[in-house]
Amino acid sequence: MLIGLALHALSQNLVSSFLDTLDKDSKKGITQVNISGTMLRLASKNDPNIDNEMKKFFENIDKISLISRLTVNDVLKSKLDELLSPYEELIQVIEENQTIRMHTKETKKQIEEFILYVLFENELTLMSITGKIDLKQIARLSESVKIQGVEHLNKVNRKK
Repeated sequence: MLIGLALHALSQNLVSSFLDTLDKDSKKGITQVNISGTMLRLASKNDPNIDNEMKKFFENIDKISLISRLTVNDVLKSKLDELLSPYEELIQVIEENQTIRMHTKETKKQIEEFILYVLFENELTLMSITGKIDLKQIARLSESVKIQGVEHLNKVNRKK
């Protein structure tokens, strides 16, 4: 049983781990999206607008998880910062009432998780992409996904 719990904890992405720390009241009104790698591959095969480079990217993705419209306070920000501590911050942009942060988690020089954090006033959008991540292709993802906050993925190119 302990091994099963440990494996479950290791298989969780940052979004899932963060959601586990929230109580019911904190989860009210949020939008949560989880897209499996299988669904991404299937959709990319059937979409004539997706080029071979993006299809290859989707072949290496295990999951995309996103929460949006989460109202955060200092306690929730602190919980999230604690969960983000093992991740490397690639970029942080602060403009007026908006903060954009991007983080990665690497194992053996391979990025296995990419995090997009967008805080506008007190509303958070948090996205995790897990799999074999290529940062060059992350920016292109913003062109094909129409979810609030994802348009900031194009800022990855500025860092690299």
